[in-house]
Amino acid sequence: MIKYIIAVLLSVISLTSAAEPDSIYIKVTGTGFKNDIGRCRLLVFDSEKGFPEMSDNAVLAFSGIIIEGETIFEFKTVPGTYAITLMHDQNENRKLDKNWIGAPKEGFGFSRNAKVFMGAPDFREAAFTVKENTSLEIKIIYLQK
Repeated sequence: MIKYIIAVLLSVISLTSAAEPDSIYIKVTGTGFKNDIGRCRLLVFDSEKGFPEMSDNAVLAFSGIIIEGETIFEFKTVPGTYAITLMHDQNENRKLDKNWIGAPKEGFGFSRNAKVFMGAPDFREAAFTVKENTSLEIKIIYLQK
């Protein structure tokens, strides 16, 4: 429980102190981090534009700590269709580092645990609809050891 409270307090700065009756929250749990080094970056997209890495096109972006291979984000939103990217930013340079052929050197994951095949999934493969409080678990993938 302490791990959850610390992660939420450190990761989410946009929550208001008084919950509104019609507030909708998304809770994202990232699992499978190979270590607690660096930060986890979460990007929320409401369209294909910029998905999955262009943070300038994300409607929300958060950075949080990793504790014992897990991170938790909880944030307020409005009903809609979204896709989420999680990135394990081990060197804290605010981007997903890639090797010379363009394969990610750091861990990543997508909402709906959308599959990766010869590149990132498209928005539709990771998209989910929010009409009420929603909880997601995203498993982090590492292509390199």
